[in-house]
This record gives sequence, structure tokens and C-alpha cells, in this order.
Amino acid sequence: MERSKMYGRMSSGLLRPQLWQEQRTVSSCRRFLLVHTGWQGAICDQPCDDGFFGYECAIPCRCQHDGLCSHIDGRCICPPGFTDMICSQRCDTGFYGFDCLQVCRCQNGGDCNFVTGICTCKPGWIGVTCSTGCPERTYGDGCRELCRCQNGGICDKVTGSCNCPLGSQGDLCETPCDKFHFGLQCSQVCNCQNNATCDPTTGECMCIAGLHGPACDEPCSVGSFGPDCAFECQCENGGECDTVTGACTCPPGWIENCLTPCPEGQFGQDCVGICRCANGGLCDRFDGRCTCPAGWHGRTCDAQCLDGMYGPNCEKHCRCQNAITCSRFDGTCTCEPGWQGTFCTLPCLEGTWGSGCSNQCLCENEADCDIASGECTCTAGWRGVTCSEPC
Repeated sequence: MERSKMYGRMSSGLLRPQLWQEQRTVSSCRRFLLVHTGWQGAICDQPCDDGFFGYECAIPCRCQHDGLCSHIDGRCICPPGFTDMICSQRCDTGFYGFDCLQVCRCQNGGDCNFVTGICTCKPGWIGVTCSTGCPERTYGDGCRELCRCQNGGICDKVTGSCNCPLGSQGDLCETPCDKFHFGLQCSQVCNCQNNATCDPTTGECMCIAGLHGPACDEPCSVGSFGPDCAFECQCENGGECDTVTGACTCPPGWIENCLTPCPEGQFGQDCVGICRCANGGLCDRFDGRCTCPAGWHGRTCDAQCLDGMYGPNCEKHCRCQNAITCSRFDGTCTCEPGWQGTFCTLPCLEGTWGSGCSNQCLCENEADCDIASGECTCTAGWRGVTCSEPC
């Protein structure tokens, strides 16, 4: 470009008026930039291009992570999640957002997004702030996995591993303890004896009938029976109680828990004996012996009392004198004629004779009257049946 055109000189050597005005404006702009940096353009009305600031927009911006650079002084306006003078520093743990002023709310170890504050939960937790544990039967990242624990095993909400209840074992708690073990993972040995059942949870022994004690090695004490000897025997009258079933072994003469006597006509153990007492004899329910009624004796009361004996079982001796018979039932004496009294020891009173002294003597003239026959024995000078005829 010709110099005259560059500077706008007229042929006389003077600047043309319009060019002089432009040169004057540029000169004013430069004076403006000395005070107000960050602008550019012919008349200093345009901000610096992105990435530059300062006098004549000559200084490169240092803002990182897409931070906005002030075209005037180069100060950075950091995007969410970054801070410091040039936006080079991420928010400290627990903070997020513009200028890292927002406090993260993530719980249970959840990772907080330093830009948005959104929580990324650790396995086993869900929710906006990771405050909610996995629902039952689920575990893992986002609680999307299904637990497989069996028999009441508790699923670890993080790993899904099974915490087995007492009495079961296996990765999935799928195997119950065998009869010899109990407890956590069936690691303890049972001490039960005599075929007792071991509780897989506590190891407590459940004794079979007839035994008790911590190891089921003690028989039931008298008066108890059944599993763990927990039941009270009901046997009466000396009956022996079966420690297993509680059944009563009754002494002879009793049945039905040894409370009921044998029915009439039966005797002995379990009342299986049949009484054979005759003539009204009473059968002893214990041994079947017969207690005979008066007038009878013998094992079955089938024999009459022998002469001179009377009463139950013919055990009493008759005391009759001058008697015809002694009652085998009650010992009553039947006196011979001429005798009277309980035991026939008294002769008939004078003037009476015969059986029971019930007859009146007819003898006269002081004749003796025979107490048995009533026959008259006449005194001297008399004769006849009644001694009423003189010789």
C-alpha cells in the first residue's frame, strides 16, 4: 500500500479529515486498553476470543476442565465439581457442585459424584442417599441379586453369603446337622446317650421314655415315667409304674391303675384267677382263699363241720353236754330229754321232764319222776304208772 494511502495524506502532505478521525479513534482505543484490558476490535468493543484475556487479549487463559475464563483478568469460573484459581482441583471428598459448596448426603460408604452429588451406592444399599439396606432375600450391587439361603439362613446384603442359623450348615445352609452334632455350622458334638435325640440348635438331649438327665443316662425315679421322666405315675395301692409307658403292674387283687378291686369271683395278679368257693364262701381277691360261712370248711367250703365243731370255717368247738346235737352253724345245743340250759348242763326242774323239760310229771305219792322219760319210780306201798294205786 502506498504510504499516502496508508496514512491518508492529501497531495499537499496533510491528512484527509476522515482518516485523521480514524487515527484519532485508534489512539483513543489504545488509551482505553491501558485502563480497561480484555477488549479488542477496531473500536475496542469486542471481548477477547475464548482462551485469551488481558491487554490486547494477548494472555492465554489457564482455566482447566472447561472453566470459563474472564476476558478481562483471566479469572476462572469453574464448572461444578472443580475449584481453585484455574479449576484444576476436584472437590474434596464429601462436597460437590459449584465452588464445591454443596455437602454430599451419601451414607453407608456410597460414592458421591463430585459434579452432581448423585450417590453411587455400595453393594447392599439402595436409595437416593444409600440409606436403605437391600430388601429381604436380595443382595449385591443395586440389590439386584436374589439370595439363595435355605432353612432360615440370613443372606449377607453385600456378598450374598449365608449366615446359617444354629442347626444347619453348608454354603446355602441346605444341610441340617446330623444326630451327633449341633450348633453353629454343626461344629459341636452332642453328648446324648441311650439313643436320645440331640437338639440341633442347642445340643440339649431329648431323652427316650424312661430316662432323664443332661445326657439321658439316668433312669426315672420312683413315681415318674415317660420321655425325660416328665410324667407322674398314677399307680395306687403299691402298684409298680413302668418308667417307659407309665403302665401299672398292680399287686394281686387290684386292676386299673391299682385303684379298682378285683370283680366278685376273681382274684390274684390282674384279677385273672377264678374263685371256686362254694356254699357262699367269700373269696379273697388277693390269693383266692375261701373264707367259709358258718357250718362249712375246706379249701372251697364244700365240707360240713365235723361233730363237735361249728361256726365259720368250723373253727369253734362245741361246748354242749348231755346234748343230742351241736349246731354246726352257731353251736346251739339240742339237749337230750331231761336236760336244759345253753350247754345242756341243767337237769329239768322238779315236776318236769322230757325234751326241753316241757312235760309235766304225773307221778303221785312222792314217787320220783324220771327227767328223761317221765317214768315214775313209786315209793313203798304204791304202784301203777303214776304210783297212784296202793299195793
